Amino acid sequence: MHPARDTKQKIGLISGSGKFPFLFAQAAKEKGYSVFSIAIRNNTDSRLKRYVDSIRWFKISEFRKIFGCLKEESIENVVM
Repeated sequence: MHPARDTKQKIGLISGSGKFPFLFAQAAKEKGYSVFSIAIRNNTDSRLKRYVDSIRWFKISEFRKIFGCLKEESIENVVM
């Protein structure tokens, strides 16, 4: 899947710990996507904010709010 050339398509990233969120964000941005990260408090590395276009922080117990946030941002494609 490739974003439209005239606008950046947003892709959601539910970010945990480790290297994957950084690697995914970098690869998605190289392909022209705007990366919106859902970050988990006390789990996701705070340095991720430098690698994504926007980031929102949630507690793991706020799982339902995460889906509402993705809907507000009009994000249809999400990676976890």
